[in-house]
Amino acid sequence: MPVPYKLTKEGAFDADVRNALNRATLFLNRVLTGAADVLEHAGLVLVLTAGVDAMTLTAPKAGDASVGGEDGSILMVADGGGHAHTVTGPTNCFNGSTHIATFNGTVASLLMLVAYGGAWYTIGTAGITLS
Repeated sequence: MPVPYKLTKEGAFDADVRNALNRATLFLNRVLTGAADVLEHAGLVLVLTAGVDAMTLTAPKAGDASVGGEDGSILMVADGGGHAHTVTGPTNCFNGSTHIATFNGTVASLLMLVAYGGAWYTIGTAGITLS
């Protein structure tokens, strides 16, 4: 059984975001080691690829979970190897204006997203450039 991940440092986000994420009970649900992985829409992902991982992410389904939507789903992608990974989604899927997230090649770079209305919104980043 997965062990809940509890954030303890604020880093690039404020205490309110940290507390909300802790209430969400995130689990380390996937470790990536490939060169072109497809990301799931919720959970904590640790990237341990020996080189660059060109990940893809589809747009979330708009709407509440009670009607089959994914609004409120939280996805965290953490770099455990220190490479310039990318996450590419459909046009304007990040914050309504960008679609590529590039990791800076530093261990512990982090991309934190929440789904809402068919798009992903950043709720925290460390070592990430959106374009």
